[in-house]
Amino acid sequence: MSSADGLRSLFGRGPFPRVKVLTNVFLFRSEGREVLLGKKLRGWMEGIHNGFGGKVEQGESVVEGAIRELREECCVQASAENLHKVGVFWQTFDDKPDEELEVHVFRTDTWSGEIGESDEMRPGWFKVEDIPLHNMWADDRIWHPIMLKGGTFLGRCHFSSSKDFNSMVWHNFEAQA
Repeated sequence: MSSADGLRSLFGRGPFPRVKVLTNVFLFRSEGREVLLGKKLRGWMEGIHNGFGGKVEQGESVVEGAIRELREECCVQASAENLHKVGVFWQTFDDKPDEELEVHVFRTDTWSGEIGESDEMRPGWFKVEDIPLHNMWADDRIWHPIMLKGGTFLGRCHFSSSKDFNSMVWHNFEAQA
């Protein structure tokens, strides 16, 4: 059994036929008082805010995928040693019963380059108390507070629809020691 299968079993679900491994990276500045979010400009979940990330490509490690997605979506470069993993969660949907998303969440306060808009994301800084959680995935409301306090987490969530970011049916997120 892989380590991901072992973690998955802690939250009551077994392996799925199709597991998509994704990354989600959050940049912080002002001693952690501001976070950079991107507004999706096209594709899946257009119009919502999120961190910067996407699918890990064949042959890439999770960290390599996070670094590439950060560069592609907001034009900055981060190093592996400056990416801090804060969580992993698994996301499933009623309308995609054979698929599971495995999302690896990172934060960093060190990067190089000028932050810029891509064809997929429009970046913008938010004070942590003003994060637009109403316009983000419903599970973000659960694990963002853990991340913002400097903690780490594991979790699982299920949505009735992959087309509705507010359709969360249940969740199980746990802060880690």
